[in-house]
Amino acid sequence: MVGLILTTSFSYAQTPNGFYSRKYCLSTCSDTTAATVFQDTVKKAVAWKWDFGDSSSDPNKKTSTSKNTAHLYTTPGNKTVTLTRTLADGSTQTVSQTITIGQPPQGFYLGNQPTQQDTVICKGQSITLDPYRHVPKDRTTLKYLWYPKGDTLQTLTVDKEGCYSVEVIDSVTSCSSEAKLNVKICVEPPKQEDASNYWYFGNGAGVKFPAGGGGAGSTGGGTGTGGTGGTGSGGSEPSSDDKGKINSKEGVSGITDAKGNLLFYTNGRNIYDKDGNLLPFLNTKADTLGGSPNSSQSSVIVPQPSCRGCQSLYYVYNH
Repeated sequence: MVGLILTTSFSYAQTPNGFYSRKYCLSTCSDTTAATVFQDTVKKAVAWKWDFGDSSSDPNKKTSTSKNTAHLYTTPGNKTVTLTRTLADGSTQTVSQTITIGQPPQGFYLGNQPTQQDTVICKGQSITLDPYRHVPKDRTTLKYLWYPKGDTLQTLTVDKEGCYSVEVIDSVTSCSSEAKLNVKICVEPPKQEDASNYWYFGNGAGVKFPAGGGGAGSTGGGTGTGGTGGTGSGGSEPSSDDKGKINSKEGVSGITDAKGNLLFYTNGRNIYDKDGNLLPFLNTKADTLGGSPNSSQSSVIVPQPSCRGCQSLYYVYNH
């Protein structure tokens, strides 16, 4: 489910001459599972013609000749449904029923965007979910039902992982709207004993500093942990690394996670992932970041503030 689901009511109605109807709410779904359902219960009938009383629908969908059928209404209000059935002896019966199609509550979403399905909070923090944080309530007859615990207030404060959904129900029409959001807790990734610091520079040159190993900080044409170029002293000796794709006479930048695992690096013109693969541009017309290969400070990488160990968005500034 993306963003929201509009659901239907499941009350039933039956005419004295025997046809049932159920589901009386509009829906954004286009299949018959969301449509109003009609069923004839007269066993002696051999042919049927339904008129759904829907002047706004496709002319080819206003009627049906099935014994049991369904119709997807696109406008709210009263609809007079007429069934003409033909019996085994050739006679006909015509019965009508007026139904009221309701309008579900205003659609909503629980994330920051309509298509957002997941969100991350820091350990020890909480988030307040509110179906009408981004959109206005369109009526005052609303009830709320939160899952999984059945809370009934408009808002829900969450501090645990899980899938949370809310059904907003109109107490008059029984029509409802629903949305969900997966909440995840961010925790610092486990320590990796073999994590290393990398320094890529020049024309394909690279130095690998093992965890706990010695390494000199870089200036100008090199990069390392968090953009510092390797840290520590003692332990294993650094070794050469030929996996880098940088070809730059001047400054380059790179960044690792909190444990020293390389994430990506750049020369201000292109960005390479930890395996040396060129990252594509979202703008297909671009072929470079625009930085100068002759700048001693060609790029700076800044992570967006987040939980420790859970950074996922980075800004690359070039010169």
